[in-house]
Amino acid sequence: MKLSSKILYLIALLISFCINAEAQQATDSLAAKITSDSIIVIKAYRSSTKFIYHGNTIRLGGMMKIMQPYPEAYKEIKLAQSENETVMGLVYVGGFLAAYSIGISAYNKKPLSWVSIGVGSGMMVLAIPYYFKFSKHRTKAIQSYNSQIKAPSSMLKSALIIRGSFTENGVGIQLSF
Repeated sequence: MKLSSKILYLIALLISFCINAEAQQATDSLAAKITSDSIIVIKAYRSSTKFIYHGNTIRLGGMMKIMQPYPEAYKEIKLAQSENETVMGLVYVGGFLAAYSIGISAYNKKPLSWVSIGVGSGMMVLAIPYYFKFSKHRTKAIQSYNSQIKAPSSMLKSALIIRGSFTENGVGIQLSF
């Protein structure tokens, strides 16, 4: 294997890790008081966080519609949406620049364009702080929304938290309630 193909594989591996790099921790306070209208947070292995509302998975746009009557939560979820759009723009454009340069180089057997790979990688790295802001605003919005919901005490249930993980012994599932 030539040196340039080793570098090419290393860059592709680095890009795939950058895209999948997420660091969010679901806090138990998000699911502390569950009512029929609460947004439930389920944190599984690594980057898969699910948000459940009335038994259905909900995305950011759905959260915005649900939180519209609650000004504090709506303000936070709008900020989260803005940060998410910034993250997606930086990651998609940066990924395209890096991948396009690598693809053209591999197809035409020409040297890599390190400038476009560097700019693309830089854009993806620049997206990381915006992702952390997005996670923070989304978490605040869910906490605010869940704390503003009023329900009779008969509707309060204990939180059911499902966590999946990989260990050296295999796959594990943990249920907390």
